[in-house]
Amino acid sequence: ESIVAPNLLVAFIEFTSAIVLYVKDNNVRQVARMRFAILTCITEDPCANSIILDNNMSFIVNLRRVQMRHRRQNVTQSAYGSRPISHAIFDLITEFILAHTNRQMPFELMHFAMEILLRLLACQKRCRIRIEYPWKELWTALISMLKFFNINEAHFVKESKKNDFLGLCYAAIN
Repeated sequence: ESIVAPNLLVAFIEFTSAIVLYVKDNNVRQVARMRFAILTCITEDPCANSIILDNNMSFIVNLRRVQMRHRRQNVTQSAYGSRPISHAIFDLITEFILAHTNRQMPFELMHFAMEILLRLLACQKRCRIRIEYPWKELWTALISMLKFFNINEAHFVKESKKNDFLGLCYAAIN
């Protein structure tokens, strides 16, 4: 039986999804940086990862999504119903990548997102946990980010003192 009562981690992820999508302002960018740093610390903890990756603990997480031409609504009520928290985190990272794959990319936040993703995937493999997640969206977002870097390589090489796009490419490939 799934748990539908909200918890603190669900509220944290929901608010993080609202913050990280609109990071044009420096103050909002700092808040988003703190939220990703906290989420990184949470995913470093084995006990927290066991809760995040547990298929038997399901929650409904309402994530914000960037308005795009092919979407009708800005807020998504989880179309899948209650799911493990790991699904919401993967959706959050996918949405963050899709929303910020542009020339003003927040590289530090993108590195945090890659670290969170890698930690959860490593924990899943290490603990031999198989989660049923639609991986196609996440892989598509990562591949389109790499294609964007390939197309705009000259711009990012010129700006390489301000960003670490090669490190980000390496993290995405990992």
